[in-house]
Amino acid sequence: MRRFVLIIAFTLLCISTFGRAAYIVEGNDVIVDLDGFGVKSNILKVEVWSENMVRIVTSMNDDFIEADFSLFTRDENEIRFRTSHVQNDIEIVTNAMIVRVAENGLVRIMTRKGRRLFVESDRSFSSIENMPNTYKVQQSLFLQRNETIFGLGQNPDKKAFNLRGQSFELKQTENSIYSPIFYSDKNYALIWDNFSTTTFSDAPGGLTFTSEIADEISFFFIVGETWDVVTNQIIKYSGNTQLLPQWAYGHIANTTGCSSQQELRETINKLNTENIKIESQLANISVYEKEKEYENNASGRFKNIYAYKQLQSDFNNLNQNPGLNRPVMVTEINVPGIQQHGTFTSISQLTSTWNNFQKEVSYGITASLYGQAFWSSVPGGIARDNNINDESYRELLARWYQFSAFNPIFQSPSCDPGNWLFNESNPEALAIKKAINQRYALMPYIYSLAANSALNNEVMTRSLISEFQHDEKVFEINNQYLFGKSLMVCPVTTQGTKSRKVYLPSKSKWFDFYTGESYNGSKTIDTKADIQTIPLFIREGSIIPLLVKHENEKEDLADEIIEIRVYPGEDCSFTLYNDKGDGMGYKNGEYSKIIFDYTERRKTLTINSLEGSFEGMPASQMFKVVYMHDDEEVSENIQIAEYSGRRVRIRF
Repeated sequence: MRRFVLIIAFTLLCISTFGRAAYIVEGNDVIVDLDGFGVKSNILKVEVWSENMVRIVTSMNDDFIEADFSLFTRDENEIRFRTSHVQNDIEIVTNAMIVRVAENGLVRIMTRKGRRLFVESDRSFSSIENMPNTYKVQQSLFLQRNETIFGLGQNPDKKAFNLRGQSFELKQTENSIYSPIFYSDKNYALIWDNFSTTTFSDAPGGLTFTSEIADEISFFFIVGETWDVVTNQIIKYSGNTQLLPQWAYGHIANTTGCSSQQELRETINKLNTENIKIESQLANISVYEKEKEYENNASGRFKNIYAYKQLQSDFNNLNQNPGLNRPVMVTEINVPGIQQHGTFTSISQLTSTWNNFQKEVSYGITASLYGQAFWSSVPGGIARDNNINDESYRELLARWYQFSAFNPIFQSPSCDPGNWLFNESNPEALAIKKAINQRYALMPYIYSLAANSALNNEVMTRSLISEFQHDEKVFEINNQYLFGKSLMVCPVTTQGTKSRKVYLPSKSKWFDFYTGESYNGSKTIDTKADIQTIPLFIREGSIIPLLVKHENEKEDLADEIIEIRVYPGEDCSFTLYNDKGDGMGYKNGEYSKIIFDYTERRKTLTINSLEGSFEGMPASQMFKVVYMHDDEEVSENIQIAEYSGRRVRIRF
């Protein structure tokens, strides 16, 4: 019936638009009848989700289907856009983009200024025997010659960080994580909205997605001035990130690598005995175990998304915990929406090789692009067959540990005691302990980043491209990334390294985290990278809070104090977040924020008045403020600030 009504409407429109495909506007949808005009499909719909996000769906059938496996929830509020004929094209215009549908049904998308973003070159539907109204589908598009794209999950078949010129299958296996999203350096993302077996291929003739089973061709297109805008849209429409309890951002046990709970507890006790700090609380793996069962039993068509949809009730039950504790669940699902359930993504089936470690670092750099702020790499991968006396393996484990300490979630290796280096005469053992201690020193910074992810739909880790898009040298760097917007992590991924080259992006000045020495940007430097050191750099105009041991003759000061490091050069700000550490009260505003503002011209740090409160919040605290500078005219670079919630100014 709906199809009949549409045909009548389209026919009436065609009387006044002879020679041009007709369209009707239904709410936030523009439906185009291509029958008799288009040669690529019969009907096409442009769904306007926001001024930055559209969904394009096209079909050979008489009508569109309701997607049972949709990852996104649409806001039904009216979106402002304009639709008209431009010559023989149909043009849909929002504040951020222009979508044009040609007579043959092919789609082009541009910015409002007319800069080309997306050009569809072809699409095809091939009937499948004994499956009426079901097709093998293919969509092709032209990319710009110098365009670079990144994403599409973790896949061992990927040959490079940049996806251009590559071909591989999007799949979920023991050593790969499926995600249907790629980002372009032209500030857009495309989400391929089909979950059957799909092949991605980019060649000189164009980029192609081919899915083996489909009712229609569907994809989301999101454009923004920055990648942050794009990622924010993905999270907004798939589900806001849920904050994990504070302990989950410490050093936590890998719950999927043990043969039993008893083995896991024995490992934790052994680590505590060896004075290696690890959290006693554990991530929930009940849903993870069901996830694997569903994936094993799912049909090829929706294998990758089927498990997620079947687990919705389990996720919801854990999020309605009577004790109101925040859930912590490990998962290998990395599709938009999973972040709303208290999860972190992790893959544990990688073998222990330097090559796999390099791929893990590369994957981690793009992991947050998919909307999942919290992800983790298991140090050493699967290592039960490795001998701890093998020097090469010890070095690999130490380097992997250093990288994992700067993941949003920091897991231990698998349970085999052979994975642990307890002998303190080994430099690798000292390197691992140093990595764990660095993690806990940065907890005020890390927990504030995590809260920002939950409250503002941002992510914790960032590709250099997301911050320095005008610096083309960062496009191929797959072993440096930002942890927050201030701290650049440079993992060592090559055996036998004593120093490594680090590229310092843009014109910003960068500070060595360990020495405080500053370097001008837009150049490559050689930096110390012995087994004890993972190179870390802080960009100028940053504020970094650290939890440090406090050595002072005053008996009334705590053993640990938050050190506020100010890295001058530009005005900057940091919001220090705090709450009870668990419970859902943060969703109702039960938390505190302290905003630190630094002004370069006046060389002044302002600790602003306390915002918010929560049960058990300390009445006052001490801050050790350190001005990281190489200016001899600055007389004081360390000051102690007593803070009771009222604004404090510190002049350097």
